[in-house]
Amino acid sequence: MYLNNNPVKKAAGVMILLHDDLPFEYIDSLSDTEGRYITIKGKLAGQLCTIANVYVPNSGQIMYIKNFLKVLEEFSVGRLIVGGDFNLIVNSSADKTNAKCRFSYKDIKEIKFARFTASE
Repeated sequence: MYLNNNPVKKAAGVMILLHDDLPFEYIDSLSDTEGRYITIKGKLAGQLCTIANVYVPNSGQIMYIKNFLKVLEEFSVGRLIVGGDFNLIVNSSADKTNAKCRFSYKDIKEIKFARFTASE
């Protein structure tokens, strides 16, 4: 279990859980002081990989994600697995909260997940 939280604010907090039987060899980790992300790198079945969990604030999402991707770009190795709560409504018609989509497709496209590559 890899955990990051903010005990002062008692808000946010992220965790990465790996099953005991998973052949993961820990190398290093990186987290922020706000409890918004945790990133671990290691070898999974002998292959370098980076696993990240992020909890994006509910305002300033696009900028936060862009900055988080810069952190990942510098820290990550091998294959990259990212999960978490991005606090984005990509399809407002499928959203159950009746919230309005505050981002244009262009804003979300700027994040460019598909173009991100981790170093080996």
